[in-house]
Amino acid sequence: RLANWLSAAAGKEDFQRQLEASHHFAKAGMVYDAVEAVCVGADLAVTRGAPKEAERALQVVSSLSERTGPRLRPHLARALAAEGRFKEALRCIEAWSTTNHTPYEAALAAAARVEALHRGRLADDTTIRGALRSALTLTDASGDPILAMRVLQISAEVLSDTGCTRAVKSLMAKAGEMQYSAGQPEVRSLAELTQAYCLLVAGAVEEAALRFNRATKTLKNLSLELELRQALNGLGITSYFMGAFQESIAAFREAVESASAIGDSVAAATSWSNLGAVYEDLGQSSTAQQCYEKALEHEAVASNPRRAVEVNLNLASLMMVDGELDEAERYLDVAKRHVKKAALWWLANNLRLCEADLYLLRSNPKCAWPLVEEAQANTKGRVYLLSDMTRFERLARHHLWVMRGVRKMQQSTVTDNLAQRCVKLSGRLEILAFEQWIVATEGGKQENQIDALSELRTRNLDGVIKRISRIQEAVRSQ
Repeated sequence: RLANWLSAAAGKEDFQRQLEASHHFAKAGMVYDAVEAVCVGADLAVTRGAPKEAERALQVVSSLSERTGPRLRPHLARALAAEGRFKEALRCIEAWSTTNHTPYEAALAAAARVEALHRGRLADDTTIRGALRSALTLTDASGDPILAMRVLQISAEVLSDTGCTRAVKSLMAKAGEMQYSAGQPEVRSLAELTQAYCLLVAGAVEEAALRFNRATKTLKNLSLELELRQALNGLGITSYFMGAFQESIAAFREAVESASAIGDSVAAATSWSNLGAVYEDLGQSSTAQQCYEKALEHEAVASNPRRAVEVNLNLASLMMVDGELDEAERYLDVAKRHVKKAALWWLANNLRLCEADLYLLRSNPKCAWPLVEEAQANTKGRVYLLSDMTRFERLARHHLWVMRGVRKMQQSTVTDNLAQRCVKLSGRLEILAFEQWIVATEGGKQENQIDALSELRTRNLDGVIKRISRIQEAVRSQ
């Protein structure tokens, strides 16, 4: 009676009563009712940022009989993926029976699988794209627009990894159509988030910031905690890129809190690492290092090759700025051990470029330039991603100057649309300041109106200035 009352009294968004009802149904031996209640309650719990509660309830009901476990595996996989436990989520789906299920359960399983494969980087691009195609087909067939919108967000992330901006723009248009036609506010809010992400990938930072800001507000109002962490992280990135550093710090810190409250250590680590990058540019090295080390504290990062490479490269970069070159090499070695498993061409490029900087700081340009040339060759014909465009462009100018002279470097940058390719303000200033130093060193005239070094000082970007100074000292010593 208590279970029936709890289930009947539960409001549309009341996952706690549904989960409690499933517990009482289980105690009463009412297996079917327990399964129905826990399915509703668990899905709501994950959406509202309580995947651990969902997981516990699902585990209890799964143990009732041999038949309940298999049916609940898609729901359990979704809860595990929400916690960043991608390997466990994938094992859960692999053990799931593909017969006697509803279209929604099939779609849920496919969505959990592609999320685990992509965000956990547990497979290569071909496998992930195949899983994505299956998930898109099944979610469309399920008739659940919220689940379809969530898979569309994963699609945007997968496409951004491959640098397919044309496909990203097409996907953004689809998200816009879904937002316009959706009757549910949840779908409209999720569509706003996906469009913001697509704009960020396409380099339209200001418009992306506006959409991330709107998405953050609506996601909070709707208690969509699972996506809120993504919106906050996106808001932090766009604020950072536009030079709004204090707003960026606030957004990243809130993103860390949101992800930690859910129990998603991978998302928390990502935001910690992003926060460290802001402090590094501002010259607050000890705070930046603390942020990066907090990112590495999370056990899930060590088993996620992509995140492991990203964080260790950030630490290597910071150590180079601080003159700790042996420490930088140690972090680079860790990144090298993970980069092959990550199987992302642009991440391997970032590693090459970071290693090239280390060689230059050690006055060994002969080893640096082949790495730069390899990175440039790998980038031809592909859209380079946002992550390390600053280093790519700075080293490209340095390489051209050394190999072909200052005039050739200047000629190559006359028609160079740097603002379009490097959308991070601090990054553009770093590139321009280094370029202007090269020209001044050669006794040439400055082509740029802006004095980039003065602008860096005005914006208190002491870390960027220090990074440039380290390279300049190494060049002088050569």
